[in-house]
This record gives sequence, C-alpha cells and structure tokens, in this order.
Amino acid sequence: MSEQMHSRLQQLVVIDKKKQKDKLLDLLTAHGAQGLNVMYGKGSAGGSVWAQAFGLGEEEHKVMITCLIATENAAEVLRLLCKEHEYGKPNTGICFCIPVEGLLF
Repeated sequence: MSEQMHSRLQQLVVIDKKKQKDKLLDLLTAHGAQGLNVMYGKGSAGGSVWAQAFGLGEEEHKVMITCLIATENAAEVLRLLCKEHEYGKPNTGICFCIPVEGLLF
C-alpha cells in the first residue's frame, strides 16, 4: 500500500476501570480526539478460560471510550496509555486503533 493510501484517521478504543474516565478523557482531548463516545459496562472476562489465558482478573465497573484521532497522534496516545496507565501490565486497561477509511459525512 502506498503512503497516499494510509488512513489519516484512527478509531481509538480504550477500555479501563470506570474511575479512570476523567483522566482518559483529558488525555484524549489534549491530543485532539474528536467524536468521543463513553459507554459503561461490566467486564465479562472474569473467571473464563480466556481471562486465565491472558492473566486477567475479575472485571467490574468498566468504561469504554471510542473516538476519532489523527493517525499522527494515535501512536503518542497509545505510548502514554502504556506509560502513565501501565497498560502493559495485567488487570489494567486495553486500547487499540482501527484505521478509518472511506469516511463520508
């Protein structure tokens, strides 16, 4: 794929403890995230084979935040989530990006 074909936007998804919501929103807005969507839920991985395989504990009171963010800012946000929120350790948070292509509005 050529450089011109790379997406300029990413959909960023962040799942963490509900009490982290305000810190996460501050981080995302400071890096230009747009179209923020906040959803609350209860994790379902606790006690399952998948949870044990990935070293996850019981999950309750979760927040899932989705947003659109410029590709050049996405890597920095992921780095900060790993560093400041310790997403590299078990039982912290999960984040990932999905390239956005063919956006029409």
